[in-house]
Amino acid sequence: MTVSKALTAEVRHEIEHLHAFFQDWYSGHSAVSDLGPRFLDRMDPALTFIGPDGRQQTRDDLHRAFDRAHGAQAHLRIAVRNLRLLRTEAEMFFATYEEWQHRGPNAPDGRTARIATVIMTRGLPFRWLHVHETWLPDAVRDAGSFDF
Repeated sequence: MTVSKALTAEVRHEIEHLHAFFQDWYSGHSAVSDLGPRFLDRMDPALTFIGPDGRQQTRDDLHRAFDRAHGAQAHLRIAVRNLRLLRTEAEMFFATYEEWQHRGPNAPDGRTARIATVIMTRGLPFRWLHVHETWLPDAVRDAGSFDF
């Protein structure tokens, strides 16, 4: 299996674009009307999301959570790092990436880092089918840079 640089760049753009929306949404810099086109329209109706705490959520669960969270983290910043496109099967992609979050100086859990595995299909827009996140070890998080 050969993964082209062009395809890797497309997947990177999709992941970074979605996380830019998260940052805009949680900080309150996006309009409420952006939730559909910038987030929900990208999530498959049968999406499975497993957070780093092990809790499994559906697309509908995420929709409800996002409805309540607009503007809830005014200082949130997110960086996507170390993307690896692992495999492609027809129009389906398997990738991993790290998501680093800095929630501001006064947040009790102000700096977090996780690794995510994602399965998505290519299209306009990409369609996210499955996401599984796991906390990075504390030593990795503590050694990482939050200058973003």
